[in-house]
Amino acid sequence: MYDGSINRSYYAIFFAIRCLLSLLELDRPKHSGVISLFDKCFIKTGLLDKKYSKIAHIAFDARQDYDYEDFSAPSEEEARKLLENAQIFVDAVENLHNKILKNQIKLPSSCM
Repeated sequence: MYDGSINRSYYAIFFAIRCLLSLLELDRPKHSGVISLFDKCFIKTGLLDKKYSKIAHIAFDARQDYDYEDFSAPSEEEARKLLENAQIFVDAVENLHNKILKNQIKLPSSCM
């Protein structure tokens, strides 16, 4: 059942990203587009460290592999690591989101 854990860890990251993008009234129809916007608006602008981009991309790739590949199965260690990374990611996004809402940090003026 580790594939289910990886799926949910990914979606925690994905919806955290969408939460941030909603502050800019931005969205994309594809998951890869959402992650690309996140990189452009929050990583390249320096609002979040590059490690959060890596976490999002690793989670995206893992979910793709384990949701759609017939003969791949994640290990307990891999599922545990992705869960830990998702928790770190969501905490960082929640912190940034709160700072933005409290006007402690400005949103990027343009990231399109």
